[in-house]
Amino acid sequence: MNQQSKGYALTMAQEDEIVRVVALRAGRNLDRRLTELGIHIGSELRVVQRQGNALVVSREQTRIAIGAGMAMKILVVPAKANMPAACNDTDLNACAAEARA
Repeated sequence: MNQQSKGYALTMAQEDEIVRVVALRAGRNLDRRLTELGIHIGSELRVVQRQGNALVVSREQTRIAIGAGMAMKILVVPAKANMPAACNDTDLNACAAEARA
């Protein structure tokens, strides 16, 4: 797998860029918190605002403020990039395994 398909930290995304989450490099508690916020592998996010490495992102009609530390643990690719076939909302575990490979 090449470097681009593995993704980059959400902190690297530009304002107004739409990205897709490919991996969460978080512990159990942060992983659960992100899932509760609707951020999981396969989610599409739009970067609404940047303040240094901290971000405000939107997912559908919801805006979420994400600190720099949390954003560093969310790996994304541009939403239009080719995603592994397993990356859809019905098979998140397969997508996670493929993204880690």
